Amino acid sequence: MVAVLVAFALSGASVVWAQPKKPAPARAPVRKKPPAAASTSAASSASAVPTTSAAPDAEPAPSAKPVDSGGDVVERIDLGDARTSSSSAAPVASASASAVSASAIDEDKEGFQLRAWARTRGSAALRGDDAIANEKPGLRVPFDSAVGEQQLFLRLRYARGKSFEAVASGLLGYTLGAHTAYDPGAATLITSARGFYEASLREAYVGFFTAIADFRIGQQRIAWGNSDAFTPNEVINPRDLRDPILAETEVFRLPVLAARADIAMGFADLQLVAAPFFVPDRVDAYGTNWAFIQPSAPPPLRGLFARLAGAIDPSLQGDLQPLLRQTRLPAYDLSGASAGTKLSWTTGSLDVAHYYHYGYTYAPALTIDPTLLRGIATTDWTRATDTDIAAILAAISGGQFQSNYRRRHHVGTSAQVVARPFLFRVDGSYDTASVFTDRTLLGVVRPVAQGVLGVEYQTGEIGKTIIVEGYYARILGDPLATPLLGALTDTVSVASVLRWTFFEHVELELRGVAGIRPMGYTVRPQLAYKRDAWEVRAGVVWLDGEDGSLPRYYRRNSSVYAMVKHAF
Repeated sequence: MVAVLVAFALSGASVVWAQPKKPAPARAPVRKKPPAAASTSAASSASAVPTTSAAPDAEPAPSAKPVDSGGDVVERIDLGDARTSSSSAAPVASASASAVSASAIDEDKEGFQLRAWARTRGSAALRGDDAIANEKPGLRVPFDSAVGEQQLFLRLRYARGKSFEAVASGLLGYTLGAHTAYDPGAATLITSARGFYEASLREAYVGFFTAIADFRIGQQRIAWGNSDAFTPNEVINPRDLRDPILAETEVFRLPVLAARADIAMGFADLQLVAAPFFVPDRVDAYGTNWAFIQPSAPPPLRGLFARLAGAIDPSLQGDLQPLLRQTRLPAYDLSGASAGTKLSWTTGSLDVAHYYHYGYTYAPALTIDPTLLRGIATTDWTRATDTDIAAILAAISGGQFQSNYRRRHHVGTSAQVVARPFLFRVDGSYDTASVFTDRTLLGVVRPVAQGVLGVEYQTGEIGKTIIVEGYYARILGDPLATPLLGALTDTVSVASVLRWTFFEHVELELRGVAGIRPMGYTVRPQLAYKRDAWEVRAGVVWLDGEDGSLPRYYRRNSSVYAMVKHAF
């Protein structure tokens, strides 16, 4: 069921922005050569429609994508990851150039280093529920017309000499929204305040370093690939897709428990990764602005989810989300383990990396038995009785409603070369299984091949950069029986970011993703004032497109926003 959001964020959903890049690590056994041209995009950090994304660890490269240092200060085109594979989406992070350079310096120090930021954000919808003003109340999908959010991120690192490090990070968050939902008891729409509090552990790992190898064990971020908006090789870490456009970079990618070894072999560098347990993407199924069920979802599913959500107290809605979006996770008995390897090499100004990963799709594929599907479709959910609900629940518990993850093999290659003042990148992959979603919201599993071609214009000045990427995906296997949501057999999209600094502290930024097949667009113009460790940002998010595109499906999330961020 998460397939939809995932596709919106990392698929050819025409709602994407960029992958992060991070400063060079303190120590890595990998070969290091002088940077041919420092990427300006890495110098100003990032902070997704559903299809846009980010990640802390980045590919070694002459620009700004070296081996992982464990830090999270990164840059990305963000607006959601845009891939056809509905197994991927992303936020928009932002940090001052001073914060980035300070982080790079701190990684070389011994002892304790603390990095943190606090952010306050407010946003208001520009469209809301206008598309379903005449919809039957029992089929209306809840919506937060205004959202206020406070977040605090802390990252503590301890280093001893050049042989050991320990890293831990955590996130505290509180969100308050003006929530509109249908009250079955009063048979009316009501608007009330709804708040969510969340505290989560992010990174928690230790690293051991020798002359020829680095070892890291624990909960960590491991980024593959070198593209920005479309990231076909980002397959190790799942995403938090509950706020894919305005989330900070450190929040978007979820660290996972893994063992990692980076080995220098002279002619090339080898990375080995193993994760014992599976962690899926975080996507809400119903009741929140970026949830799986939207106003354009089929009426029977809207009615079913409304009755399921209405069966519990609103204070427990967050706990219900995992049960609504999936029926089974891979077991925690090592049968859900995944493993992968990366081989990277450099010649002249060309950097190349090859990838293989054996794991799971991060989005589950929803299947419904035809008999149950007919029962859902023929039930009048505006008048459904407890007996009707009991019959549906019995069918679900009997296995007629399944939302499970699929095993897949991933093979990919990325390369980049510097030709001042340009940096050229290519990224490609093949997956034996990827989850897409048809327009009835059922899962469609097919092999997929993806390719990205990008160019970055580097001015040599921090805060001034232009990035353009083109994306193509081909769904392989049997012909599609039904139209998909956010993807076609051949999906084509283009993403770009323009960032320019004026008067030293004023920054104008324009991010956008245009879907050519299917047609759709997401744009996010933003004006920011940055001084020392403070940032004040204001902008607009606007989504729309043809029927069947993800920007169209999530268009009610078009909004205006303002935020204040302080790094310390």
